[in-house]
Amino acid sequence: MRNYFSSLLLILTFGLTAQTNTFSPYSFYGIGLHEPQNGVFSQTMGGIGQGLANANYVNTANPASYAFNQKVNFEFNLYGKINTLHDSLGYYDFKTFNFGRMALAFPLGKKQNAGGCFGLMPYTTAGYDINRKFTSPAPHTDYNIGNGGVNKLFLGGAYSFNKNLSLGANVNYMFGDLNSIQVVSFDTASINNYFLENKTILRGLNFDLGMQYKHYHQMIKDSAKYRLDDSVYVNIKKSKSGKDSLVHIKRYGRRSEHDTVNIIFSWGVTYSTASNYNASRDVFGATFKDYYLPFKQGNIIVKDTVRYAIGESGKVFVPGSLGIGFAISNEHKSDKRNNFLIGADFNYSNWTSYRNFGNSDSLHQSYSIKLGGYYKPLKSYRTDYFNEVEYRAGVHYTQTPIVVRGTQVNEYGVSIGFGLPLKFKQRTSGVLNLGFEAGKMGTLENNLTTDTYYRLSLGMNLISNEWFRHFKYE
Repeated sequence: MRNYFSSLLLILTFGLTAQTNTFSPYSFYGIGLHEPQNGVFSQTMGGIGQGLANANYVNTANPASYAFNQKVNFEFNLYGKINTLHDSLGYYDFKTFNFGRMALAFPLGKKQNAGGCFGLMPYTTAGYDINRKFTSPAPHTDYNIGNGGVNKLFLGGAYSFNKNLSLGANVNYMFGDLNSIQVVSFDTASINNYFLENKTILRGLNFDLGMQYKHYHQMIKDSAKYRLDDSVYVNIKKSKSGKDSLVHIKRYGRRSEHDTVNIIFSWGVTYSTASNYNASRDVFGATFKDYYLPFKQGNIIVKDTVRYAIGESGKVFVPGSLGIGFAISNEHKSDKRNNFLIGADFNYSNWTSYRNFGNSDSLHQSYSIKLGGYYKPLKSYRTDYFNEVEYRAGVHYTQTPIVVRGTQVNEYGVSIGFGLPLKFKQRTSGVLNLGFEAGKMGTLENNLTTDTYYRLSLGMNLISNEWFRHFKYE
């Protein structure tokens, strides 16, 4: 198992850092479009995560949740995506397949009140090919081509002071590159065309701070089912006087313990710090007459070089963000069964302060609202496989920070998914997560573009206490 784990880790790390996993004109702005900062488990519930603390999953949306991962839990995600762009000229389809997040959560110490996590995930992605026609100052076409993105390598820890309050933090190493080419091609041969190529590399640290607080509300005790034989049980309920009374005889499954159900109210708050990343860029600008497609430096016949810089140093400032949310779930005290969860998140960030080498962009305030939950039957009288499957659904709405020609670009989507339990040898269990999301970004107003996307996600959690344990034999 350890050899397979190490090989998978190397493959996913290479794939994640070498990919371009979006194709949207809106990734032209800022440092690209933001990727989901959690796994398939969260994405299929609208992206909620502030109040989630589930030992079967790794919740990187709130690092305070690591305190509840008291088994080693390795998670990785894959997804395929179809983008359909629609503008005044027609429809265009693009398909991508990529690695998503991978993370490893683990317990710290023997008191089962602390946990850690490290992993790698895409933070933003960029991929676009835009061309627009203008009539001023002279008829010309403006081409913008770009790709790249920013990745996040993180290490975090959390401590639970009691069963109610936990605090956690991540240290994030952000790294990536953003590549862009701009070409201004005039219809009139007497005017020189313009070419500008920009390759920016950025590096830096930021921090995620998180808190979760849980309140347990004990519900009325379930009926105690006292065993008569292999299939018949007597159902006894408490009367108002406090005495037991025989109500009826009914067939049940094999569950016979006396049970108590807790309703858990969980609140979460996170803050991601603003950062002024170190950056360097190579810039080449020139006027030219003739060119060869595709546009790149070697395919143009340069007339005059108007700008040339190698390794130019600067800063890229990215604002912080605030997130709050809650979740409501249940827990059977006897065996920790959990049947349902519903939750909601709100996130806010002000991108008006964004700067790239001192330059601002068409970015404003941004917020998102996410709603979702899951249901797991876990009926005591059922023993079939689907009795343990999680059924998930969610919705989300985002006012993105992007404003184009005075029009706010918004995004909304719906998602569904399933958590399929897995059993392995060597005391290892797992969950196979399947998800589907459909969403839309942008508008046709003011000659903009709509980006309709469909995402199919696959994730897996492998859970064990044995991976890093050394056994002694006599």
